[in-house]
Amino acid sequence: MGEISKNNVSYRTFNIFTGNAKLFPMEILFSKFVKKMRIIVTVAYLMLSILCLTGCEEKRQAGEMQHYVAYNNRDSARLELTLFESRFHGELRFYRPGNEIDSGEVQGNIQKDTLIGDYYYTPFGWGQKKRRPVVLLKKGTQYMLGTGTEQVYMGIPHYIPSTISFQQVKFVFKKIHTSE
Repeated sequence: MGEISKNNVSYRTFNIFTGNAKLFPMEILFSKFVKKMRIIVTVAYLMLSILCLTGCEEKRQAGEMQHYVAYNNRDSARLELTLFESRFHGELRFYRPGNEIDSGEVQGNIQKDTLIGDYYYTPFGWGQKKRRPVVLLKKGTQYMLGTGTEQVYMGIPHYIPSTISFQQVKFVFKKIHTSE
């Protein structure tokens, strides 16, 4: 391996036949560039991760869970709701005689005084979960469970908007206070 010096820059030479290495200034600059790029990419990745984790969340106000209960003859239902600006989620359970319980999650959008979404639940004695549309109308501190004509679009059931009705309400959910 030989040393060559030009303009006060020393180079290591590489001889193909002997296997000796030669390091050019361009290779030195390239290795420094790669190190800087690794640092820049790492910082950019961290900034993007932080931005995604904080920026992608919906504005959540201190959404406290509210509890409701409804009765209809021998049937009853319990609703636990957490409301945000434009969305809601929670749990809904229907209790029927003979210890039959349908329980699952509700989620959807809030449109003025109406909650429109779906109920993803496990029916009593059934192994697979089902999805049904749900619509609730707020009247004061109560929610009324509405009905309508179901339609399935791309595998997601919903009520046809013109058929939603709150005339023959089966369940009226009244707010209860829990000590949780």
